[in-house]
Parts: sequence; C-alpha cells; structure tokens
Amino acid sequence: MENENLNTSAELEQMRKEYDLLKNKFAKQSIVNDRLLKESMKRKLTWLDKEEREEYIYAGVAIALCPSFRLAFNASGWFIAFTVLLMLFCAFMNWWMHRNVHARHIEQQDLLTVARNVKQLRQGYVDWLKWSIPLLVVWAGWIAYEVVRNLDRSPWPMMIGLGIGMTFGMLIGLRYRSKAIKTCDELIKQIEE
Repeated sequence: MENENLNTSAELEQMRKEYDLLKNKFAKQSIVNDRLLKESMKRKLTWLDKEEREEYIYAGVAIALCPSFRLAFNASGWFIAFTVLLMLFCAFMNWWMHRNVHARHIEQQDLLTVARNVKQLRQGYVDWLKWSIPLLVVWAGWIAYEVVRNLDRSPWPMMIGLGIGMTFGMLIGLRYRSKAIKTCDELIKQIEE
C-alpha cells in the first residue's frame, strides 16, 4: 500500500512538472503571437497615421489658398470664412475619428481596446458621408454662385474646371475612405482570429 502511494505521489509530481512545462511553453507562445500580431497591426496603422497627416496638410493648403481665391475671384468674406471653418471642422473630425487609433499607441493597449477603437474608427468612416456630402453640396453651390456673380466673362470654363476638380477630389476621397474601411476590417478580423 505504501508502495502504491509512493508511485501515485511520484506520478502526480511528474504530472505537475509536465503541466508547469506546458503552461510555460503556452505562455511564451502566447506572448510571441501577441507581439507578432501587434507588429502586423502596427504596419497597417502606420498607413492610417500617414493618411491622417496628409489630410491635415490638405486642409492647411486649402486654408492658405483662401485669401488668394478671394483676390482672384472677388469672393465674399462670408464664403471664405465658411470655407476656412469647413476645413477646420473636417480636420477636427479627422482628429476625432483617429484620436484613439495610432501605431504608437498599440504597444500600450490590450487587443480588446485596440479592436474597440478600430471599430469606432471604421464607424467614423462609414458615417463620414452622412455629414460631408451635405456640406460639400452647400459649399459647391456657394462657390458656383460666387464664380457666376463675380466673373465678367462666361463662367462656364471656370464651372467646368471646378466640376472636374471636385469630381477628382471626390473620387480620391472615396477611394481613400474605402481603403481605410478595408484596413479597419482587416485589423478587426486579425484581432478576432
């Protein structure tokens, strides 16, 4: 009987050692997987960070060009003020959407927080059209009015140029939005796996 207890005790001790060994291996594997996942996510977030910075530059250039537009086309001060406020609002909304999702923050956040923040960013891009299209329509109508009101010659060449420019701008913006949503979807899928 005593011999059976010693065997059972030795077997239990052996099982504990094997369990601890497996537990340590799993913990190391989990840490490596988490680190690799975060590195992969960081590359995708770096692209989003770069695009965010470019959007600030575009808004800054648009604001800087407002005085020259006013001089060239005798645009009203109200239109220029509206354009500047529109660019500032867009820059603010861009910051608001991206505020919790940056490549530099990924190391400090757990994956659930990153997933929640990426989902919020994705939703921001989905909702972007709900408010940007109405503002763009108001702005486009106003700029058309300013051009027609202030040109002594036929406004059609200018209107065609504005139409082409706005079309290209919208296509670029929609392409960027689509790519950003796709990147967010990839990040969310990566985390959930």
